[in-house]
Amino acid sequence: MGFKSESDDTCASLALTENRFLDEYFRKDSRGKITMLLSEFYAIPEKLQGSRDILRMDVICERDYQRSRMDDGVRVQTSHLSDTTGNEAIHNVMLEEAILSGDIGKVVRDIESGKIFQYRLRQIESLKNDFAFVQGFIRMLPTRDRLLLEEYHRCCGDRHQIEELADNYELQLHSLYVRIGRIRLKITDMALPGFDRRYGGNAA
Repeated sequence: MGFKSESDDTCASLALTENRFLDEYFRKDSRGKITMLLSEFYAIPEKLQGSRDILRMDVICERDYQRSRMDDGVRVQTSHLSDTTGNEAIHNVMLEEAILSGDIGKVVRDIESGKIFQYRLRQIESLKNDFAFVQGFIRMLPTRDRLLLEEYHRCCGDRHQIEELADNYELQLHSLYVRIGRIRLKITDMALPGFDRRYGGNAA
């Protein structure tokens, strides 16, 4: 199943750094999500890693903030919030591994905003799965269409490179755009039923 938004508006918490890309993505309906994935295709892996990095720092900052509010006499031996440098390093390694595994529940269970961080990680994991899903349909395209689309994506919107690509395929620039549009529409039509199953056809 796809990611479903929380009903308690947890994204509004100050503990969660604004991530406009994720927020925009999960406001869109199924077709809008696919369009966004295709238009940002080669940037998605970096956006996923950037989102993980931001989440990791959010958790660390929130943990430090929570610890700063605690009086020394109130801290208990069983707390996962430790003052020692060694334990801090271990915690950060565990946090990194947990984010990569897609489950930070145990790592943030002693943090007041733990559920908020789990919410964001579910968004990241859903985006990763959606991207892989769309990649699968790209791989299923006829070879000529797949190669053209991949080369077009690698141009990253650079007009000069796109013009060179059009020349290589003996196409007018307008014809290249039309062809890319048709290929993307084909991918969208193939992927849309799966997105509708994941998201119910509505914005998440």
